[in-house]
Amino acid sequence: MALDANVAIEDVSSRGVSVDPTKRRHEVVKKVILNGKEGSLDDGFTWRKYGQKDILGAKFPRGTKVAMPKRKGRGRPKGSRVQKKVKESQDGELVIPNTPLNVVKADPDFIEEQEGGTSMPKKKGRGRPKGSQAQNCQESGHSNLNNRIHPSDMLEVGFDCEELEDADTVMPNRNGQEQSKGSGQFCQENADCENFYNNPSNIMEVSLRCKEEQETDTIVKPNKKKGRGQTRGLSLQMKRQQSADGKLDVIIHPTKLVAVGPGRNDFITDLSLIVRQNARLNVRQWKKVPQSTRDTIVQNILNNWRLPDTDMVRKAILHEAGRLYQNWRSRLRDYYLKFETKEEALKHVPDDINDSDWQFLVDYFSSPYFEIMSAKNKANKAKQRTKHTTGSKSFMAISYDARDPVTGMEPDMQTFWQLTHRKENGEWIDEASKEINDKVAEQINEKRCQIEEVGETNEEEIINTAFKTLVGKRSYMQGVGPFGAGLRSSSSSSSKIQQLQAELDAQKRETENARKECDEIRARLVMVESYLEDERQKRTEIEGHLLDRQNEMQEISCQVQTTIQAALSQYLPPKSEAETSTKNKRKIAELEAQLNEAEDVITDIRSELVNTVAVAFKIMSEIELVGPLVGDMRPLGVGTVYAKILSKFASSKNLEDNYGILVKDMEMLQAIKKDKEMEAQRNKHRDTTNAYKLWRNRVSDVTEEVQKLKVKYEENMLPWWLLQRRSSLSEEMEKKCNCVRELMKDECLRDFLVDKPPEPVLRELNVPQISGYPTLQGALDNILGLLKNNKVKVIGVCGTKGVGKTTIMRNLNNNEEVARLFEIVIFVKVTAENHKLQEKIAHRLILEKETNKEHSDDIARRIHKELEKKKYLLILDEVEDAINLEQLGIPRDNNNDSKVVIATRFPMVYKLNRVQRVIKVMELSPEEAWKMFRDTVHAFNPKIDSPDIQPTAKLVCKRCSRLPLLIYNIANSFKLKESASSWWAGLEDLKPWPELQTQGLEELYSCLKFCYDELNDKMKQKCFLYTSLYPADSKVYSDYLVECWAAQGLLGDINDKRSYQRARNCGIDILEHLANVSLLEKGEAMMYVNMNHCMRQLALHISSKDPECSFYLQDGDESENLSNSRAWQQARWVSLRQLLDLPTSQDCSMILTLLLRKNSKLTSLPESFFENMSSLLLLDLYSSMITQLPSSLSNLTGLRGLFLNRCELMESLSSEIGLLQFLEVLDIRDTKVTFIPLQIGCLTNLRCLRIPFIASEDNEAQNVHVISKLHRLEELTIQVISYEQWCNDAKNVLQHVASLENVTHLRCCFPSSIILGEFLSRSKSWHKQQNSFRFFVGCENSRRPQILESFEYKITNYLRYCNGGQKDDSAIIEVLPRTDAFELVCHKDIKELSNFASIVCLERIRGLLIKKCNKVLTIVSGETSSNAMNGMKIETRVILPNLEQLYLENLLNLKCAFRGPLHSGTFSKLQTVSLKNCPTLSEIFSNGAIEHFSELQKLKLEDCSKIEKLITENIERERDVLPKLEMLLLVNLPKFKTICSVHTSAWSSLELLRIHNCPELKTLPLDSGNAVNLKSVKGQQEWWAELDWTNNEEVYQRLQPIFVASNEYFS
Repeated sequence: MALDANVAIEDVSSRGVSVDPTKRRHEVVKKVILNGKEGSLDDGFTWRKYGQKDILGAKFPRGTKVAMPKRKGRGRPKGSRVQKKVKESQDGELVIPNTPLNVVKADPDFIEEQEGGTSMPKKKGRGRPKGSQAQNCQESGHSNLNNRIHPSDMLEVGFDCEELEDADTVMPNRNGQEQSKGSGQFCQENADCENFYNNPSNIMEVSLRCKEEQETDTIVKPNKKKGRGQTRGLSLQMKRQQSADGKLDVIIHPTKLVAVGPGRNDFITDLSLIVRQNARLNVRQWKKVPQSTRDTIVQNILNNWRLPDTDMVRKAILHEAGRLYQNWRSRLRDYYLKFETKEEALKHVPDDINDSDWQFLVDYFSSPYFEIMSAKNKANKAKQRTKHTTGSKSFMAISYDARDPVTGMEPDMQTFWQLTHRKENGEWIDEASKEINDKVAEQINEKRCQIEEVGETNEEEIINTAFKTLVGKRSYMQGVGPFGAGLRSSSSSSSKIQQLQAELDAQKRETENARKECDEIRARLVMVESYLEDERQKRTEIEGHLLDRQNEMQEISCQVQTTIQAALSQYLPPKSEAETSTKNKRKIAELEAQLNEAEDVITDIRSELVNTVAVAFKIMSEIELVGPLVGDMRPLGVGTVYAKILSKFASSKNLEDNYGILVKDMEMLQAIKKDKEMEAQRNKHRDTTNAYKLWRNRVSDVTEEVQKLKVKYEENMLPWWLLQRRSSLSEEMEKKCNCVRELMKDECLRDFLVDKPPEPVLRELNVPQISGYPTLQGALDNILGLLKNNKVKVIGVCGTKGVGKTTIMRNLNNNEEVARLFEIVIFVKVTAENHKLQEKIAHRLILEKETNKEHSDDIARRIHKELEKKKYLLILDEVEDAINLEQLGIPRDNNNDSKVVIATRFPMVYKLNRVQRVIKVMELSPEEAWKMFRDTVHAFNPKIDSPDIQPTAKLVCKRCSRLPLLIYNIANSFKLKESASSWWAGLEDLKPWPELQTQGLEELYSCLKFCYDELNDKMKQKCFLYTSLYPADSKVYSDYLVECWAAQGLLGDINDKRSYQRARNCGIDILEHLANVSLLEKGEAMMYVNMNHCMRQLALHISSKDPECSFYLQDGDESENLSNSRAWQQARWVSLRQLLDLPTSQDCSMILTLLLRKNSKLTSLPESFFENMSSLLLLDLYSSMITQLPSSLSNLTGLRGLFLNRCELMESLSSEIGLLQFLEVLDIRDTKVTFIPLQIGCLTNLRCLRIPFIASEDNEAQNVHVISKLHRLEELTIQVISYEQWCNDAKNVLQHVASLENVTHLRCCFPSSIILGEFLSRSKSWHKQQNSFRFFVGCENSRRPQILESFEYKITNYLRYCNGGQKDDSAIIEVLPRTDAFELVCHKDIKELSNFASIVCLERIRGLLIKKCNKVLTIVSGETSSNAMNGMKIETRVILPNLEQLYLENLLNLKCAFRGPLHSGTFSKLQTVSLKNCPTLSEIFSNGAIEHFSELQKLKLEDCSKIEKLITENIERERDVLPKLEMLLLVNLPKFKTICSVHTSAWSSLELLRIHNCPELKTLPLDSGNAVNLKSVKGQQEWWAELDWTNNEEVYQRLQPIFVASNEYFS
């Protein structure tokens, strides 16, 4: 065994340990110090190490290790091929002397082990141990060791040793000659050896020689052999090191997906190692192995082997891997069968697999399913007719190796059968194989005879057909499939190989045909050359003809001159007379000028002739190249030139005619143009086609050109002999005539009028400006921002009637930026009828009805066709129900960033219409409301600013509920009042707005009254009216309001058949409905609702007309003396606030509800106060200062709800409470009442109890047994105030709570998880009810848990677990499957979330807070190994699939938050992640974990001092990482340097970027094309100034307008 450099070996005897001197040296126990840890070298074998040396002629250096059997006596076996003396010095170190090589005979009992070979077992006595295997040195790799070593082999063996000490040592070489080898020569030969193997051609030569040696060597097999042991792949590693690129070669069969050829064995070895390293055994079959594992195996093979990355290669790798995987499992199955029982097998885990996989395999091997499958397989194998001799080698590999060396053809089926079913000595492996071969031979002979008679013979087809007939298509052969399916066949449809062969034959035929064509082309080239020679001769002749024609032209020119002179001579008198006649002299001068012009014409003709000749010569020069292709060219003559001269004369003659024709055609064209323009004027509602517009431009251009020709003609008046100029002008006019005629006949003149396209924007008139009102302008700006967000298609605008939604929509329609963003804007006010809405959209698009009976589907198709390729904005105002846009013809997804904006007062509408973002329009602020009121009045009456009128005007404005619609109408009614007195009179006369008879307010009232009437349910209407008892815009908690409704009987009866929980569910449903129809406004997470001023006035107005809902309200300073008031005595619902005195003797028998909430000055109630309130159902004294209840409380026999919470001065309950037999709800939280009042035990009808735990003076909980008497109790809240005492009494109290059978909601704290576990085991209601709960384990209860505040909806099941440990978690694990929100605080043992509980337990969790758990290293990890925790088996799979909110705080040892790879579906709904005060956090996402955060919308990182980079993983360019992230907050990160290294990441949804105190962050991952939806960047001004904008000036210009400087901390 080779010793590692880090291993120190110590002799035990040298360290003072006594050693028996009788024991032999090789039995001395050695200690190994490996990396600081001690161990033993004794592995049951005796080892000798012979160093590492280069071997002459070998490819790799060898580290020869020999396992020696233990023998009697001191001697070592003789005949060792490589020998070294290993001595031990006195100080315990190993000394290997440099001993010369001895040439000795090999002892047959000595076996040398190959590199990575099998170690030998201990054996007493001499002789070779059983099971050893003879293996040769690495450089031959194929031959076996004989009983004697040939002298010629000694040279190769010798170089496994160290350098020869004696330079004169004589050693035989390969030729048997002696040669001297000194150390210097040895080194030189090593260098030669290295150079030799660096040459690829030499490597091929060595490989072929090794193959020949393998075929010629005699194989000696021992009688009994032991397996070669587990393969470690060291040989493959050496081969890869010698390879230039670290890869090896292998051949993949093109049709059967198996490896063949020389590299097959190494390939199978490498693949086997990779499969065992990566594939787990905890699945039943190979096909169940995860795809990621398969991809890893394929990628490793592609990295190690020169193979193309194709589907065929990948499929072949996986095919071989699957076979090896099944063989591995089969070997493990054999190992399993060695043990008699399953338990014994589990104790003996194989070395190469882990415990969990072996556990799975043992369970699987012992399962009935496996036994059945095993029995079936054995039965099928028993049916096998024949055996084969190929072993593990595939049939395709054998067929490939047996190819014809010349043709490359694989053997036919008969030859292949003999190769695979005969032994090496030629004998058949079994009789069945021989019988089949004989029968096939008989059929082949018969078939030959039959075919010879016909005269056609196909030997191969005969053989293959015979084998298929006898063996059958279903006979399976390893690596081939059904017999012969992968072998060569002559039939065209038999296999892929024949197809390839056919293609090869076709290619050969094509090559032969191409060769013949080349010969033909050469012959044709010879003919072309001779043809070109003939053409050269012809060209010479043509040149002679051209010279002759040129001479002829000169003669013609002379004749023309002679003719002209003869004509002139008739006008010329004799010279003597010309001198005497002045008139003749003048005429002579004119004639001479004309003669000169005629000469100019002749000169022009000559130049044209010269040009023509030049062109002719140019053409002749090209004949040599193109002649063979275009054929003969007729000799050129002067005929063409002569014809041109005649054409010039004709054109000159036709000048006047062409002029007249041009003028007439032009007049006609102008007339046509005027007619078309008149027709277009008559049809102003239509537009002309683009083709007509182009035609009109062409007419204008032609008109200008014709006018120029007319001027040129009329000004010059060219005489007839100016032949050249006249002909040119005439030709121009002729061309223009043709152009004018074409324009007159143009096709575009037929249908040149078309319908006009719709206007991009139809602007609304008289739109109120909203720029001065931040509430309205902010809503408009938010809409504009969403219109630029390419991921938001449908936007909702929601608000109550009169809040200004329509005004915002009209401003949106007229906005200039909207006009630039969209091709067309469609603004429609929606009606209740869909067909009218469709007609409005069609009318806007100028798609009028073709017929009166046109179906809506036809209109929808026309609308869809008009909009499908346009970028449109559809604004729908006053929507009251769901709208099917597709049915109207509006294309939903046209992929061009079209948008739909829906304005509604009903929240349910945007839910029904799949609105993606909702913008809530709120009432104006008081300042905005006053500004609008003042501006409206000031336009008519500036006196509103006078000091005596303005205070009154502000009171009037206050009555408008801050609604723009009310402000506008009421302001208009006051605008003509000019004195303070008239304003006061108007204020006194001002009625609630529902009673005002103005047009705008009547419309508002009718609209809201319609919403009320649409409830169509008396119960829902009364619930709405009841809510008006509470002040406008005040928070009314949902649970409390539902309890009030239930006490009034508005939710039906509550009895033994109808539980309180059912009534509460009914109330929540009504509450949600009222909010959805905009009668109420819901608050955060539906924890509370409120009613705005407008709705409250409507409700009070309706209630005043309904005797059953009569009310009396006394709010603020408007109180009156109740003793003299009869209104409140006749009311059903009474709400009194800020009272000083209460009546005592009035008849108040009609009052059902009495609200005395928040009366800080109410310290007591008169003793007889309740004597005349026998009908009272609800009494609310919340947050009053009373100390006790009056004795008249006993008269309230029908009371159902009593709220005393936050009566901080109350210390005890009066005994009269026990007489309230119908009381259902009692709330005494935040009082000083000790636990538990005895009177409560008499309230047998109590359904909901909320009570504080305050210890009595003796520090013991009193009357605990009272809880057990409340058999109908469904909801229990114990508010622990004395926590220390609670820890002592909780166990006793909770025992009684557990006895209650009907509890559906419990809010309580448990001092420890042990007490929780005991409660769960005893509880009669926990396992049979659909419970909701708030449990605080190991800590005090909290009013507002942190995790619950982050949700927009109500969370019912909440658990907080503090100060726990691993041994205490079992009860928590029982509760977790029902938990929606979980807070884990100060856990002592957890290192990651999967250590805490089974992943299944966390599936329901939607909110998670982990805080102060200082052992946490990571939250989730992608490790696939199973873990055992608390005796439970934890299986890794999808983690937290429903989690929406995650908060990590004060985790001091958190290194990495999320480590992949994670299963698909993990964090699939996570929207918010917050990490705070994690000082050792260095990365958030690693190893692909970021892929699972596709839904993340908000990411906050705060007070993490070590982190430097947000995204450390390599992200592809232009990839949308965190595609839905809208908000990124980075706070107090001193070392933080970069968000993402790739600046081209899309950040497509990022809207808000907040950065505070991150001094090292110098760049932002933004460029000109990403983060297109970013609206705001907020940070410190100093940080912004220090950012590096190198090469990003464009980004700076884009971000500067949206940067907000702030030094304040933000959350």
